[in-house]
Amino acid sequence: MVGARNDRKVVLHNMRSRDIPGRSFDTDEVIADYAGSGWQAFINSAATKDRLERAPGDWSHYVMAPIARFQTNYPHVQLKGMNIVAAGNVPMAAGLSSSSALVVAVAEAIAHINDMDLSPEQFVELCGQGEWYVGTRGGSADHAAMKFAQIGRVINVGFMPFRMVDTMPFPAEYLFVVCNSQVKAHKTMGAKDVFNHRVACYAIGRELFKQSFPQYASKIEHLRDINVNNLGVNYSELLSMIKRLPDRMTREDVIVSLSKDFCDEYLGSHKPQSEGYPVRSVVMFGLAECERGRHCGELLRNGNIEDFGKLMNISHNGDRVVRWTSPEQGIDGVTDYSDAAMDELIKKAEQMDTGADLVMQPGAYRCSTPHIDRMVDIALSAPNVLGAQILGAGLGGCILVLIPLNFVDSYAQLERKMIQEYYDPMGLEPEMFACRPVAGSRVVFF
Repeated sequence: MVGARNDRKVVLHNMRSRDIPGRSFDTDEVIADYAGSGWQAFINSAATKDRLERAPGDWSHYVMAPIARFQTNYPHVQLKGMNIVAAGNVPMAAGLSSSSALVVAVAEAIAHINDMDLSPEQFVELCGQGEWYVGTRGGSADHAAMKFAQIGRVINVGFMPFRMVDTMPFPAEYLFVVCNSQVKAHKTMGAKDVFNHRVACYAIGRELFKQSFPQYASKIEHLRDINVNNLGVNYSELLSMIKRLPDRMTREDVIVSLSKDFCDEYLGSHKPQSEGYPVRSVVMFGLAECERGRHCGELLRNGNIEDFGKLMNISHNGDRVVRWTSPEQGIDGVTDYSDAAMDELIKKAEQMDTGADLVMQPGAYRCSTPHIDRMVDIALSAPNVLGAQILGAGLGGCILVLIPLNFVDSYAQLERKMIQEYYDPMGLEPEMFACRPVAGSRVVFF
């Protein structure tokens, strides 16, 4: 709930006040260091970083984020102060975008109270950019899903620039089940560094690809632009080009290879990781995910839900870190994209082996956890399950499981499996729920 004030103060109260204390701040204080030099410079400034570090992970930062972004984007509007009471049932640090939900809710309040006439597209872009305030370098997909969601339909959106591409019905005979691992992905305990590290791998791969193939540089603005149609090459040629990317780089390698401005922007977003930068395998994941995104809409439109489930499984394998051979024993689950593995993949592509198609390649993004991988494997062993994968950015949280409704006991069988093989052995209370697409965010009057 929200109400306008006559000043610039924002007063926060959470219904879970025992766990999440109230906060207050002044909008002028939040943007005091904004000098009109741009949003990126503001969020990277020492003053902003210092404000966040004084109270790492505090929930008020996710309220400040959209306020700061809206105010800096519309400097001629003096945003009104607000009294806010927050409540919700989205599990925190569980990959279900609880932080983005708060950002979107506050943004809806800002736009309404200040009579701001924004298109949904503008709204989503401001929310996505606003969340960068807290230090993560994600996109606007979560915010778009919340704003554009429709009952019983799947929304296909594009980014950079943001646009609505298509909608298609989610088949009534199926539903998703969310299972919470209860392993938290705390952004203040290293998870943020890993998220930003993977984004840096994407950017490093894109820039090195342009360096290696300057004849295509003008065609490549985003990683997604590295595809056969845009570059006018066949698939085996594309794989050979990707093989030119380093399998792994040290931080020093990146600094030597790319410009200072690039390194300041991307390497400065996270602490050094012991693994260095596994550029090639992360790029393979990103390009394959783009391809899977293109295929999913077609599969849904054609009612091909079994293949849709298979793509969920392949996508999860790109995040996988452990492949469980028994409840007690696991082996390395990361897909190999070494030079030898790439040579074998290129050979299969030349032979027109459909198993080598990009959509079938998991890549190796590695943002799962052993617990999440165990849950996915348990789910896939349950009767009638079509697909299972990690939800959200990873490093904990939840999995998403696709099951049919025509088997009356599909949910019960899945629940029984998860309790017997995951929750009970871990000493955890089961946390599962079924869901289907619902309507998006809006202002509701009481």
